Amino acid sequence: MLNLGGAGSEKTRITLTLNNVPLIEVIKYVTNLANLKYKIDAQDFSVLAKYRPEGLEGSAHVEYLRGIGNPIGMKCGPSLEPDALLRMLDTLNPARVPGRMTLITRYGHDKIEAGLPKLVRAVLREGHPVVWSCDPMHGNVIKAANGYKTRPFDRILVEVRGFFAVHRAEGSIAGGIHAEMTGQNVTECTGGAVDVTEQSLADRYHTHCDPRLNAGQSLELAFLLAEMLNVEMAERRRAAA
Repeated sequence: MLNLGGAGSEKTRITLTLNNVPLIEVIKYVTNLANLKYKIDAQDFSVLAKYRPEGLEGSAHVEYLRGIGNPIGMKCGPSLEPDALLRMLDTLNPARVPGRMTLITRYGHDKIEAGLPKLVRAVLREGHPVVWSCDPMHGNVIKAANGYKTRPFDRILVEVRGFFAVHRAEGSIAGGIHAEMTGQNVTECTGGAVDVTEQSLADRYHTHCDPRLNAGQSLELAFLLAEMLNVEMAERRRAAA
């Protein structure tokens, strides 16, 4: 939480992504640039751990995460095996506090339905209270023939559908989704109802980092999510009847 100065003054929240930079130094830098005052509440920050094939176990990152009370997000992909995931959950949330661990899946459209079920089954079997979230963006990046980094919208939709299908089949709960989007009419991700082609990527490719869904694609994704949630709620009502 950043206080813009003075009693009763306006407050705002910002999101910071840190890559090997001490948190306090980043906050000092940002607030100094903006001529702001800052007050840090440690519980306001969620910390993200990314699983890599060489593993996190025994690393300084894990030792740090073990010692803080913040919510923790862990990225899970095709290289993560159930036993390794369970060891991480036992290490980072030994008291099994609900809400502490969010598992963020990022498989790619062609791997999620094959790879995710074994993780879901393991977590259910051991009774870990996690929130499952789907990141359908980072596993579906390709390089277009004209050199632009892009994400085919149809692959994003396939991964979202697969995420919901796996949780429905395994009796788990699909708890969230991560998407990178903008309300602007950019041409960064191919596909969608108003088809963005590889040839048209250059028209309004404004991102300085990763390609984002544009306004139309974002709405299409929102309608798909609403449709799947309606189906899931209807199935739960039938099961409870």
